Parts: sequence; C-alpha cells; structure tokens
Amino acid sequence: MTATASLYTVTSVFVAAERDILGGTQAWNPTNKQQERFAETFLDPCRAELAHISELSSIAALSERPINAFLQKKGFDIRLRAFPKLVPPERAWGAASVLDVLLQWKKKGTTTTVTAQKGKREFPAAYISDKEVEIFTSQKHPNPIACLFTKTGDKVLMTVCEDQLEHLDLVARAKEISLRKLPNFSYRGLVFPMVDLNHRVDLGWLEGMWALDSEGLFQNEITQALQQTRLKMNHEGVRVKDAVAFGGTMLIGSSRADPPLVINRPFLFWIERRGLSNPLFVARITEECWKDPGSLAM
Repeated sequence: MTATASLYTVTSVFVAAERDILGGTQAWNPTNKQQERFAETFLDPCRAELAHISELSSIAALSERPINAFLQKKGFDIRLRAFPKLVPPERAWGAASVLDVLLQWKKKGTTTTVTAQKGKREFPAAYISDKEVEIFTSQKHPNPIACLFTKTGDKVLMTVCEDQLEHLDLVARAKEISLRKLPNFSYRGLVFPMVDLNHRVDLGWLEGMWALDSEGLFQNEITQALQQTRLKMNHEGVRVKDAVAFGGTMLIGSSRADPPLVINRPFLFWIERRGLSNPLFVARITEECWKDPGSLAM
C-alpha cells in the first residue's frame, strides 16, 4: 500500500495557527505515542527549518470556509468539517498549509517500460543515464539506492522497499538509509516506474494534541487533521503537491556494460535539501500508482 509523509507541511500548519490565531509558539502536549514521537523528535527541528522551503504557503482562520476555499484553489479535495458554534470564551480555529515542489531532472531521461516483479505486469517507466544518477549501497538497507540530480540542486533518492511503513516510520527509514551510503559501481543508469499518485493520508493520530498559551489561560486542541498528497513523476522530473489542514478549538483551561538498476517493486522515494535535517518529502509507492502522468501539471 502506498504511503506518504511530509512533516514540513504538517509543521507549517502548526506555525500558521500559532502565528495568526493562537498568539505565538505553543508547547504542544501529546496524548498518544505517535504524537509524543512527533513532538519530541520532529516538531521543533522542522519548525526551525521552514525558512529553507519557499514552496510552502499557509492560511489560518476562525472559520472553515476560507481554509476550504484555499484548499480548493490549490487543487485539493480535502475539506474541514463545519466548525462548531461555540459559546464564548470558547472558539473554533483552523489552519492549512500546501507544499508545491516541481523538480526537473538535470538532464531529461527517456521513456521506457518496466515489468513488475510480482504479477509480471508492464508499466510506463523512465530511463535516466548513468551520467545523471549515482547508485549507492547502505549498511542500513539491503537494496541499492539511486540518487538523481535536479536543476535546483535538490536530490531525489529512491530504492526498493518491501516493508509496509507509515508516516513517521517512513521519515525515519529514509534518514536511516541516507546515513551511511557507499558508492555502488555495479549498475549503469536507472529505470523507475512513472508515477501518478493522489493519496489521502490518515492524520487522525494528531487529533487530541493540545497546548496552553503562554499565560496558561487558553487551551488549544486539535480536533481535525487531514492530509492529501499528489505526486507525478516521469522522465522529465517530479511534481509534489501536499496539503495539510487542521481544525481546532480554543477554550479556557487549563561507461561499462553494466545493467541499469531496475526498480520493479514497491519503492521508497524522498527529497533531500541542504539545510534540512529531515527529508522534505517521503513516499513509499506501490503498483497502483505506477502510471504515466502525462505531464507534471496539477
């Protein structure tokens, strides 16, 4: 099953709500293990690095209507439920953020096909020459890792990954694989499936996370958490669009003839950017999304 993760988009929603509605940075309190892991490991580092990501845009409001309009304009289907009519001093709030990244391969590849190892079905694919891709091995991963160069300097990495991973585990695995990479000269070039993905992410694990304001007067709680990811990848490059939306309440409270590396099994895909301690975006992509996207427009 395909899964995606973009912790910077999630973090950007927290920041938009804090900046425009909640009165400054909050100390968010976890209510489950995943929230605890996110708060302790990812939230503050990602918050400090958002300035490196110009492709993020966000909105915060006291009504779901402008947030849903923002999501619609950006090309997403997710919508926040109508905010409850609360009696003061309680009030509802919401925020959303969109990441829109377009990366072109340093040199355009060519179209080809790839036959899935399981089921032997044929899918549209791209071939990138050995001059535009480096192949690595990692002590932390059994399969070769391909690193593609882009015109902006960002790196796109991919490798076969059979393990079923979700959200925070996706990010952790991508970081782990990248820690100790060694050159692998056994392959020449890269063949990978084209991708056309439109995926809704279950962010329900974030609901219930809460924080007190700086004076300890108002308690802010996340009551809705939605995410949708769109990804298109072909021989020209990759386009990633990711949207996250929160609803919440504020209440008083408390040159060789070597073969190319062929990726024909579910694969892990991530983007690294200088200045970021975590991948900008991570996905594990399975066969239902191996399609020719036609173009990178969304």
